[in-house]
Amino acid sequence: MRVSPDGRDAPGDAAPSTSLPITLDDEEIGAAWLAVVHHTDLGALTLLADVPEATARANPDVTAITTMSPEHRETLDAYCATGSLRQAADLLHLHHSTVSRRLEQIARTLDLDLTTQTGATRATLALTTWRLLDS
Repeated sequence: MRVSPDGRDAPGDAAPSTSLPITLDDEEIGAAWLAVVHHTDLGALTLLADVPEATARANPDVTAITTMSPEHRETLDAYCATGSLRQAADLLHLHHSTVSRRLEQIARTLDLDLTTQTGATRATLALTTWRLLDS
């Protein structure tokens, strides 16, 4: 893995943009960048690695993340990363009403109010835990 000049990880080998696969669209590129994080940037989230796998998998929030479609996980990831419905829509190259509808469905699945700090934190923690279990 390379590290870009600004210190962020850059997955894959360097290649000219003309050699990128034509099927790779902007949504996939955006989602890939959201998933790359420096270990040192995780801070207290690294404590999740000490939670027994069975305990993490049994958590209702994590279980709910597991049942979501990839599109809903991507939407939740964008929303948690930006903290804004419209910014998430811009990041995903979707209309804000599409993202709003997805977030309503996600909130029902998680049984959370994503507009509150507690709800958004729980969703972020569940998504992060799911990623650790899925990696």
